[in-house]
Amino acid sequence: MLTYFPRLLPDELLYSVIARHHRHTCEESPKRTIEALFGDRSVRAAVDLPARLCALAARLPPGLRLTAPSIARWLTLLPYYAAFQSAAVRRDALRAMTRGTTDGLHMRLGFTASRVRPPTALRRCPVCDAEALTEVGELWWRRAHQLPGVLVCPDHGAPLMATSAQPALAGQHVFLAAAAHPVLIAAAPGWAADRAAMALLTDPPPDRVVYRGALLDALAVRELATPTGSVRQRRLGALQAETFAPLADALPEALRPDWLAAITRRRRHVFHPLHYVLLDVLLDAAPVDRARRVVRPRRFLADDADFEARLRAAVATSPVLTRVARELGVDANTVRRHAARLGLNAPWKPLATATRGPDAGTDHDHRRDWATLRAAEPTLSRKALRTRLPAAHAWLRRHDPDWLATHSPQLRRRTRGRARVDWAATDRALAADIGRAATRLLAQAPPVRITCASVERALGRPGWLAPRRAKLPLSDAAVRAVSEDVGAFQARRRLWAEGTLLAEGPAPDWRVRRLAGLRAAPQGKS
Repeated sequence: MLTYFPRLLPDELLYSVIARHHRHTCEESPKRTIEALFGDRSVRAAVDLPARLCALAARLPPGLRLTAPSIARWLTLLPYYAAFQSAAVRRDALRAMTRGTTDGLHMRLGFTASRVRPPTALRRCPVCDAEALTEVGELWWRRAHQLPGVLVCPDHGAPLMATSAQPALAGQHVFLAAAAHPVLIAAAPGWAADRAAMALLTDPPPDRVVYRGALLDALAVRELATPTGSVRQRRLGALQAETFAPLADALPEALRPDWLAAITRRRRHVFHPLHYVLLDVLLDAAPVDRARRVVRPRRFLADDADFEARLRAAVATSPVLTRVARELGVDANTVRRHAARLGLNAPWKPLATATRGPDAGTDHDHRRDWATLRAAEPTLSRKALRTRLPAAHAWLRRHDPDWLATHSPQLRRRTRGRARVDWAATDRALAADIGRAATRLLAQAPPVRITCASVERALGRPGWLAPRRAKLPLSDAAVRAVSEDVGAFQARRRLWAEGTLLAEGPAPDWRVRRLAGLRAAPQGKS
């Protein structure tokens, strides 16, 4: 059990607490800090959704009274991410964070399939920094500042500033403290001067249930959906363009039409939490018509025995069609249709049925029109023919598909477009960058082992090169040429340790091995 753990600061991330613990204890090795906190060196430094919280809670001082669920609720981004998900997803996410691993959790929460990406650098608010230094004397990472799509501080309305802390480039076991990473650019971004943009970014939308039934009701009372549940996508798109126009530079994701069209249809996958927040902002911007009817679920009256009984009683007692329809809560033509289906002796005129007019085309007319148009314009494609003769195409496709296939143009094969990336040029440029990155890594002190992963981090592209080695042969060869195995790295690190200690005078072998991080003396040396 730990004897010391930093006190929790307002709205602080668990990532920030562990970084401050590592800084306060003056521990040199990040893995030793992880082992002391979790009992396992393999735990990764996740900013948003950390794992193994049960192991951490078991080692914390009892006076903190922190359990794994309370850590997940108050020190991680789980409450923000899972606010719009079902209870089962929230329960599974909490179980994954407290007991197991968070692999696959981002996919269930809608991050993997979304274009929304988390910020690459941790962010802070300058006003919050000034207050923190005055009141506490130390900086920390706040949860609300690291959310994707959040561009301003919720407490002060000031634009968030990126810092030099980039967890993806620091290593998967390193916790970066806020005090050691200053703000990169102190000037406010250009969109901060736009009052309309700041109003959209600083005014939080109210909580709203976003299940499909409630969403269709909200759209219907704003004349963005019909009472039957059909969404008016054009009106919705026009409202999106008008409402989010000030955010074109600050948050381009708000103006993308794909997520809005998908989230208002029948849902087949989960969406990013940012999309739900943008949808709430959009609904708040639309005027509400209280007199509009909300969407009601469709009833299949032919299977409703109670409706048939009420219809028989209403027809027997009232001769007025509109009165019967009003009493049953349906349309007048619906009353006519079901009365005729049940064979009721109703006093009103029955519902007229559609009849085939004398000028309606026959099968011969459809074939003749199709063949005539093909002969007159032989260059037309199948799609063009279908557009010119929609009725003939529909009839032939249903009643004579073989004739339609025989008398239609050949399908045009789509030509494969050129590659969007010039991999040869990219390979040449990247191979040169790899050599320069290896030179920089060799100059670092203490030494860093040169591997594919370390080269990727030095280039600012973690995890990018390894999956594309087949397309980048020059870069692959360059990485293999500069990479070093464990033995070569240990020998280079020992030489660095000997040179460092030589400036202070002769040093025993155990001091050299300790500075070099070697557990045992290399073979051939005492």
